[in-house]
Amino acid sequence: SSSVRSSKKDSGDEEQASLSDGPRIFKIGDRAHGRIEEDGEENWYAAKILAVRENAETGEVVYDLKYKGFPEEDAYENNKPAAEVLSPEEFEAESEPVSSSVRSSKKDSGDEEQASLSDGPRIFKIGDRAHGRIEEDGEENWYAAKILAVRENAETGEVVYDLKYKGFPEEDAYENNKPAAEVLSPEEFEAESEP
Repeated sequence: SSSVRSSKKDSGDEEQASLSDGPRIFKIGDRAHGRIEEDGEENWYAAKILAVRENAETGEVVYDLKYKGFPEEDAYENNKPAAEVLSPEEFEAESEPVSSSVRSSKKDSGDEEQASLSDGPRIFKIGDRAHGRIEEDGEENWYAAKILAVRENAETGEVVYDLKYKGFPEEDAYENNKPAAEVLSPEEFEAESEP
């Protein structure tokens, strides 16, 4: 039944959240607020998450943002550290005290909403295990990989992934901007390979 599925999904999200003991991890398309310093003053502006990736040097999660209501040429900021990005709930909490129980239940319902918005393929998070499709000599093969980055293709609006394949030599292990249609979860991969 769908109720079992959705509760499973929630527990997966919970697990993901507890793994990172840093700030909340956003998904592409999430609404957020980004911190901008102007003339020595800190201001927070409403924005949309365009990409999520790991800073290769620090291992920290960084975001590409598009700010709302800014002129197009000033609206984009890339590689924004997670510490400078708040969810709408966190932003409200900064401006007024809110009990943590209200915040967490709001966050969960936000995740639900996000999931139902995408009616396309499954959306992976950074660090998820997956299988990527590689065509070799006209044959399609699927290889185990790890999701390194998640972002939106600016032209098509589709979600694309940066992958690192397992067991490949370092120089061949990376593939960027992999369309979602060419990435399967381990469960989907198993379902493909056995009737």
